[in-house]
Amino acid sequence: RYHVMGEHSLPNPGFTPYYDKDFFLLIQHYKTSSTMNIATMSIKEWYTLLLEDKVLMSPADDVSPAELLPVRAEVLHPNTDWTQVWQIARTKGLGSELISFQFKLLHNLLPTQERIARLGLNEDQPRLCLHCRQETENLVHSFFDCSRNIQVGLALLGCVQQVLPDLSTEAAVLMDFGCILSEEENLAVQCILTTGLKYIWEARLAKKVVTVFRMRAEIEARVSILRKTRFGSSAQLVADLISIFN
Repeated sequence: RYHVMGEHSLPNPGFTPYYDKDFFLLIQHYKTSSTMNIATMSIKEWYTLLLEDKVLMSPADDVSPAELLPVRAEVLHPNTDWTQVWQIARTKGLGSELISFQFKLLHNLLPTQERIARLGLNEDQPRLCLHCRQETENLVHSFFDCSRNIQVGLALLGCVQQVLPDLSTEAAVLMDFGCILSEEENLAVQCILTTGLKYIWEARLAKKVVTVFRMRAEIEARVSILRKTRFGSSAQLVADLISIFN
């Protein structure tokens, strides 16, 4: 009442180490500038409000409104249509396991040697692929260019290119499809691509031989799951597309 509501007829309660001046000024700011009722706001509402204003959004000014701050991937790839990519990433039907892996892909969180070197955790052989020992191990190399993959990644790319003929290896990692697909095609392409990339990555981590037959088996397992849901038409499209692996 004293610090936020301005009832200075009350005795000044002062501040504590836990609730300092900035704490009350913040509440006062939202009391005057926000349409929300600070007396009834839940913890979730406070968390969302502070997260957007202090972390995710740039401050508004007289020239421009508040905008979402770009994440690192958006800064590194400014020519990518991130609006479409984030819409693709929210496609229903993939399942939490593939969505989680896709999130790591888009934010470049997988521990490739390039990322490990950037974090300063590998000073002996910075960035060098531990499988082929020839090139820098980034995401594109891990999935498509490494000689130890026996071109399995390129076979996966060729499968997806039946729907997206111009899809490059770089765009595949970023899920930057470059065109609007139908809901059925979108789910089918993502199911094939994300499942295949996840298989390649996990096989490399386990130091196992990467094979097209094993990758196809992983994708077929996803088809079986999709057939039991309302996404049966996408499951059939996946089955048709992976017949190229025969």
